[in-house]
Amino acid sequence: MSGGRATAGYDESDVCLTTEWWLTRFAKTKVIALQRYRDYVNNMQCKLNPEQSLKDIPKKAKTGTRKSIQLFC
Repeated sequence: MSGGRATAGYDESDVCLTTEWWLTRFAKTKVIALQRYRDYVNNMQCKLNPEQSLKDIPKKAKTGTRKSIQLFC
């Protein structure tokens, strides 16, 4: 995830990166949200198989669904 260290509070975020929105998905207060986000990332990393190649992951799963720019206008 781009900006993951900034979202976890380990690095300062760039001006264009708004970590608050993402953290609000984990808790109402920043301290609790940071801890829950860090726990979430740690738990997800434990599920990763270091032997698995990124080539094994279908391209669609890596890129997600692309939406038309017109949806954002």
